[in-house]
Amino acid sequence: EGELVGRVDTDTGVEKLDELEDERAYDSSQIERDITAPTSNKKIMEEIAKYAYAHETETGRFPKILIFAVNDIPHMSHAQQLVNTAREVFNRGDDFVQKITGAADVDRPLQRIREFRNRPNPKIVVTVDMLSTGVDVPAIEFIVFLRPVKSRILWTQMLGRGTRRCDAINKTKFLIFDCFNGTLIDYFKNSTDFKIEPPQKDPVPLEEV
Repeated sequence: EGELVGRVDTDTGVEKLDELEDERAYDSSQIERDITAPTSNKKIMEEIAKYAYAHETETGRFPKILIFAVNDIPHMSHAQQLVNTAREVFNRGDDFVQKITGAADVDRPLQRIREFRNRPNPKIVVTVDMLSTGVDVPAIEFIVFLRPVKSRILWTQMLGRGTRRCDAINKTKFLIFDCFNGTLIDYFKNSTDFKIEPPQKDPVPLEEV
């Protein structure tokens, strides 16, 4: 109560301070749409990095990673925040992490998709909807859900980005990161033909107490 938080006007980019009351409720659909938690996003990215580096040690290659963000709106872009965080966490240059969305600040998105498919970099791509359907990048091995999904069809299409066969890297599986405590996997477990192994639910503290 009484703490000041910044509220950004997404039309102008102007930030105003808002004094919190004793209790303010948000439902899950508002996370990253109306409020953002940079500390949590960084800890999630650091957790993904652990798996990516373990994969690199085991296979000799860093996995292609596709991250689904909530939005890419001016002044409060979840996608851009994830790009910035990933660049900080992995520290392998801007080409290593790219954003591919329909936003005005994304130059030649179709060319970027071709680069994701055919070139060594980028290794990590952050998108919202642009890569959820109709895109074939066989080398994708990690799919990260940092946006809620309620449609079975969309869920199946998004998972489909990881199912492409890639003999060049002897791909036999892909990993799903359900950043909603496994609730997406659980919600859709009986509605698709995908064989999904039970998720590991080792607790990851998202906020320091």
